[in-house]
This record gives sequence, structure tokens and C-alpha cells, in this order.
Amino acid sequence: MSFYSKSNLVSALIYSLLFVSGGLFAQKKQDSLSKYSYLELSDLIHSSKKDSIKNTVYLNYYLQKAKRENNNNRITAYYKNFVFYQKQKTRLY
Repeated sequence: MSFYSKSNLVSALIYSLLFVSGGLFAQKKQDSLSKYSYLELSDLIHSSKKDSIKNTVYLNYYLQKAKRENNNNRITAYYKNFVFYQKQKTRLY
């Protein structure tokens, strides 16, 4: 095996480990959100508007919860929040 193929193999291994660990972190974060009500999730969404990663996690969990409970009013509220919290340049009108 040449140096370049060993290097590529190591890089691929590192990237795959990072990908798996990131997925596990996201799953753990979503599990910890299950204790929150819609109002509490809305507060988290509002308080994290400057941190786009947290904001996206909270918004996605809000939608998952609403879909799981088949709550159309909350699904609608999600889409309103989603549009509101998008960056001004990419916001859909």
C-alpha cells in the first residue's frame, strides 16, 4: 500500500468516526429534549436564535414531536417559527 492510500484510509476512518460520534450526540440531545413541552421548546428556540446549530436542533425536535403527536396546529407553528428564524438573505416570503 502506498503512502497516499494509507493516508486516504486514515482520513476516511477519522471522518467516519466523527460522523458516527456526531450522530450519537444529536440522538442524545434529542432524547434529552423529550421532557420539554411545546411552550418550553418555543422558549429554547427563541433563546437560541443567535446559535444556529442549537436553534436548528430545537426546531427539528419541535417538528418531530408535533408530527409524532399528529398535532397540526403545532406543525403550523413550527413552519411559522422556521421561516422567522431563517437568515434574512435566505428567508422565504
